[in-house]
Formats: sequence, C-alpha cells, structure tokens
Amino acid sequence: MISGPHIDDLPTDDGMENKTVVLMITCRRYEQAWDPFVTLFKRYWPDCPYRFVVGTDFGTIDGVETITIGKDLGWSDNCIYLLEQLEEERVILFFEDFLPMAPFNTERIRKLVRHSYDHDIGCLRLAPCPGPTAPWDKTKSLGVLQPQDPYRLSLQTALWKRTLLLDLLQPGETGWATEVKGTVRASKRTEPFVSVWRGESPTPYYITAIVKGVWQDKALEMLAKEKIPMDKITKRIK
Repeated sequence: MISGPHIDDLPTDDGMENKTVVLMITCRRYEQAWDPFVTLFKRYWPDCPYRFVVGTDFGTIDGVETITIGKDLGWSDNCIYLLEQLEEERVILFFEDFLPMAPFNTERIRKLVRHSYDHDIGCLRLAPCPGPTAPWDKTKSLGVLQPQDPYRLSLQTALWKRTLLLDLLQPGETGWATEVKGTVRASKRTEPFVSVWRGESPTPYYITAIVKGVWQDKALEMLAKEKIPMDKITKRIK
C-alpha cells in the first residue's frame, strides 16, 4: 500500500531557487526546434522560478541565456561540458524536442525540488517514462526506480543531482548508449532514484518530437495547433 503525505502537502523550495537550474541541451543540427521549444516553454511555464539555460555546440537564442561550446565534442562529451559550466546543485534536464504542451504545475515542481533536497535524491523523474516500480515511503506521490529496473537512467525530463549525473556520464557515448550503459552504472549507486507515478507529471510535454532526424507527424500537428511558425521546419532534418 502506498503511504506517506501527498506531495502537495509538503513545503516548497521558497528561498532556495538559486540552487536549481533548468538546462535544455541541444545542438545546431536541431536548430529548427529551438524557437518552438522556447516559445512553448515560456507559454506553459511563464513563472519558472529557476535560471533557464540553453546549452549547444554552436549558436545562440535571442533573449535566452545560452552556453556555447564552440565545437561538437560528441553527445556525452557535450553534456559533460555543459554540466561542468553550471554551479547549481540540481538540474532539471530537457532536450530540444521535448515540447511543452500544457501548463506546468509550478507549485508541485517546487515541492518536488524541495523534496529532492530534503532527502538527498539523486534523480527525481518528472516524466514517468518508464515509471517507478515500488513505493517511496516519504510521499505517496512518488515511487522508487529500483536498481534492477530497466532504464534506471533515462534521458526523459528529470531533476538530477548535478554531480551524480556527471558521474554517470561517460565520454564517447551516444544518448542511446548512455541510457543502456548508464543504467548499469546507475544500478550501483546508493542515492535514491524516484519518479512521479504515471498520470501525475507536473511537466506535460510531447515526448521525442524528433526521431532519428525526422519530425513526428503528431508533433507537427501539435505545433500547427499551437500556432507555432513552421516556415523553418523541414520534415527531415539534414
């Protein structure tokens, strides 16, 4: 039986906002997704209390703090470089094709962030993909990602302890390899890995709008519905 208080009954991270950062990682190849992501992010999380940063190999985004590497180091090396430029203790991680599609629940996110500090949580998955497999006794709103669970390290949106994520990333790996091999590494860590339960994500977004360089039809339909300019978008990204 799932026990513990509901997350909505717990305290927020009021006064701790400067300890957390939102990082969207991308690269110039996917530049056509930048404006849609930023537009939807600002539309659906206008009261984001945290520093918002975009990290990329090349290029900048008007009006958005951008960390530019200056060269493409490879997927995992790019991520490592960008995380090392940050000072915040925890990072809410997005990628450019995780397109916000409904209002984010800021109050609940702030309570989850505070909960992660209070219990020294290593990874708190904000999108349950995959979801937890066991109860978490601190709150009924979260479950545990157990050491043997597949994709214990998932690149879906999560709140990460920055130093832990850096430890789990290995130079020279692709995103796919990081999830597979990184899960093995994550299985040996003692820090709690937890997740919201299915249907309770406070950050609703279209998961993986671009697959192998191809925009998904439903994602394009969503952009059209949201009246996002699409003159720079091509079905297949070169």
